[in-house]
Amino acid sequence: MIPSKQSWIASFAITFSCCLALDAAAQKPVEVTASIQSNDEDTEHGVLKVTLDIKEGWHTNDEADEDSITSTAISLKLPAGATEVGEWERPLGMPSNNSLQTSIFEGQVTFRRKIKINDSALGKDIGVTVRYQACNDSVCNAPQKSDLTVRIPDATTLPKSKVATDPVFDSPVIIMVYDDSRDTNSKLRFPSPAIYDVDGDGQLELVSGSLMGHIGVYENTNTSGKGDPIWGPREPLKNSEGDIIRSPNWCCVGASSQLVDMNGDGRLDILIGSFSGVPRWIERTENGYGESAFVVDKNGDAVVIGDFWNYETEAWDKTNRSGSEGHCSSVAAVDWDDDGDQDLLLGDYLDGKLFLRLNEGSAKETKFAVKNEAVKVGGVPVMFAHGMGAPRVADWNGDGLFDIIIGSIAGEIALLENSGSKGSPRFEKQITLFELLPGKAGSKIAKRVESKDGLPATPGSSFHVDVVDYDGDGDLDLLVGTRCKWLPTPVKEPTKEDEAHLAALSDKIDETYAAYKNARDLANTNGSTRSSTSESSKLFSQYNKLRVERSRLIEGPVETGNFIWLFRRN
Repeated sequence: MIPSKQSWIASFAITFSCCLALDAAAQKPVEVTASIQSNDEDTEHGVLKVTLDIKEGWHTNDEADEDSITSTAISLKLPAGATEVGEWERPLGMPSNNSLQTSIFEGQVTFRRKIKINDSALGKDIGVTVRYQACNDSVCNAPQKSDLTVRIPDATTLPKSKVATDPVFDSPVIIMVYDDSRDTNSKLRFPSPAIYDVDGDGQLELVSGSLMGHIGVYENTNTSGKGDPIWGPREPLKNSEGDIIRSPNWCCVGASSQLVDMNGDGRLDILIGSFSGVPRWIERTENGYGESAFVVDKNGDAVVIGDFWNYETEAWDKTNRSGSEGHCSSVAAVDWDDDGDQDLLLGDYLDGKLFLRLNEGSAKETKFAVKNEAVKVGGVPVMFAHGMGAPRVADWNGDGLFDIIIGSIAGEIALLENSGSKGSPRFEKQITLFELLPGKAGSKIAKRVESKDGLPATPGSSFHVDVVDYDGDGDLDLLVGTRCKWLPTPVKEPTKEDEAHLAALSDKIDETYAAYKNARDLANTNGSTRSSTSESSKLFSQYNKLRVERSRLIEGPVETGNFIWLFRRN
């Protein structure tokens, strides 16, 4: 939701590199960003986020008992009127086979802290100090300290948010169970559905991208002309050579695809988001589809927000050539300035930012600008607090202007209502169409929800939306691809045998954790600081497995699946 005076969003990001010793001096093992965002479940507080992006092959330390190793720690200097609430929410550390500290952080990790903001703190700075030590298999760098600053905005400059007062949709219903069992040749997870006439036969098909970048097509077998579509079996989309099309993608999102004429030849090409940070497109020629290629700017450089996967170095990279920061994982085409060609909306996966990349060429000769422009609501850059699944463009309210509909990673849907004019869009408010569900003990990308008849009763998270008049009644509905966790059967009352087993398992967990601590302490006492095989790490792994077993015994087996839902508009 767009923040009001009490529900505010600000973001200030600083990246830095650590200085390494000797032959490692050229490396940049860690980057840090800090931001403060609204807390939609509690509008009196915000959430301060500190994220460490750790280069592959490196780690920082979660908890360290050894004198020579520094734990990752964060301290704050708050202005008057700002108060820390509770403790830091720390990410889960991983056991290390070559280190004797308790656990380590690898990849991207985020620390969160709830902050209460009174009016007297508006417009003031929060000082953030991050202390950490970067290590790899051969060297630990000197401990580092980075001082960041996060500005609390003057909330009086921010637009008021709005939640639709009347229910916008009927209760969502599953129209497709979307998982690997439907097609063993494709990793069918994280569906990103859409409706198009793919083959030009005058009939609409269901199209869906997936985690690994495959695109499936489903024919409507309902030929009666009445009622909802009935989707047939999945057929993989193929190129002109008859090969299955795959646009490289992985991790956490579906390859959101849009059929749109990108080069003005009258044929529908495929525009695709990607977790790599670079959108791709697949040209359709008179012979069929070609291979996926990067969307590039007028200088021939790949269009990005900031972070991207560098295929040459096979590592995550960052550039400031676009004048923005973020991780582009979704894209949508729109004629923003009403000049007859396709411009781009770029969605930032993690922090929910939204950017515009204008086409300075023409419909037939695309020349995308080299810089991104932040899309704003009420003059404030969009920052969708729960991460962005994908933006979509449609005239939601029938006033002749395009609006923007956004699905979030954590599971909500919002509308940016266009109050401008053709060629000069303006957005003054954001309307929540589907409120965030609290879920249970789930992650952003697979939130646990209630179940009914062995399936999830409501959508979970990782929302990829498409806007379509699904039932032909003249108004726009939504198709939403989601990923869910759920308990397929009700939690049963434990028997005496279950209780006895649970008690024994709890004792075993306590014993294993005590043994793990003893092994770690013994190794430290003996002066050993690194080892290729660590008894403490093995015990830590056993401890985590036992905890999972206990959780399953208490709650039953948790299932994870992928579904396409219909949000039928009232």
